[in-house]
Amino acid sequence: SIWFVHSSHAYQTPSRMIKTIFLILVVCTAITCLKSLPKWPSDFAWSSAGPMRDRHCIQILEAADPHTWNDNFLCWKGRDPHIRWSSAGRIKSMRCTQIHEAAEPAKHTWNDNFLCVPATSPYIFSWSSAGPIPGLACLRWLEIADHHTWKDNYLCGYQIM
Repeated sequence: SIWFVHSSHAYQTPSRMIKTIFLILVVCTAITCLKSLPKWPSDFAWSSAGPMRDRHCIQILEAADPHTWNDNFLCWKGRDPHIRWSSAGRIKSMRCTQIHEAAEPAKHTWNDNFLCVPATSPYIFSWSSAGPIPGLACLRWLEIADHHTWKDNYLCGYQIM
């Protein structure tokens, strides 16, 4: 980098200054984006009765499971965090958490279900089919119409303020 010295002040060349300003804008934008993402878990909610009013939602559906999974949604307030659901394996180039209930019969195919976030997402989820995970903030996924022990299933993650 070329610096000009005039009196007792040092100045960057215009191209270096533009790069510095660009870097500052990128960092500030990233911080602003992080602040505008929904907070985990307070801005999130589970619904087993359809999408929630005044929230963005993704459907959580396992078509092979006959126990009314067609009306289950993970919802949030605020900007879209680009969370995606797959009932057919991991989504390429995303970071995925397997959602599995071992008590489900194999024919219900819960073994290939994943909740995925962008690789750069601040959300780091873990799944528990045996109650909340100590030390993490958890959101209960309850489907009362499914008799295969869905009463103790939780999506957990580090709390995001």
